[in-house]
Amino acid sequence: EKEAAQEAAYMSAYKAQKAANAEPFLNLPATTKYFLAVIFVAHLAFSYAFSPVQQAWVYSHLAFIPGYYSGQMPAPLWTMIFSPLTYSIFHGDWFHLGVNGLMMLAFGAGAEKMLGWKKVSILFVACTLAAALAHFALNPLSTAPMIGASGGLSGLFGAMLILLKERGMVGRN
Repeated sequence: EKEAAQEAAYMSAYKAQKAANAEPFLNLPATTKYFLAVIFVAHLAFSYAFSPVQQAWVYSHLAFIPGYYSGQMPAPLWTMIFSPLTYSIFHGDWFHLGVNGLMMLAFGAGAEKMLGWKKVSILFVACTLAAALAHFALNPLSTAPMIGASGGLSGLFGAMLILLKERGMVGRN
């Protein structure tokens, strides 16, 4: 009976220790989680809470439209200042959101773990702005809105390739 009690106590302590050391299924860094939450909530609101008039307002004020910068269309100053960033929050449909969400899980989390939240945030913003600039350079007269986080995510993907190559994890012969 004493041995059974000791065995039960040992098993209980073992299970508690195992649970304390267990890694979560998805061990995402905080900034990656926050960005995923922002784009997910924005898509939910855009898709289900906004009327068609409100959706049109989002496209005309928060999406990136090159024609605003080339004089094709008039735009409020605040739209011209913020839309080169805000376009990355909105996505066209659930598939678009899903692909960008998976890209953020893969490359955002990895880059954040290697670079830290400040550097990965700066990199994402810089690449988002660079993508808007590239889109403008190639389509300066376009009045079509551009949305999605693909530009910033492409920068994170590139950063991961460089970081992994520097660490000898890709490009081995």
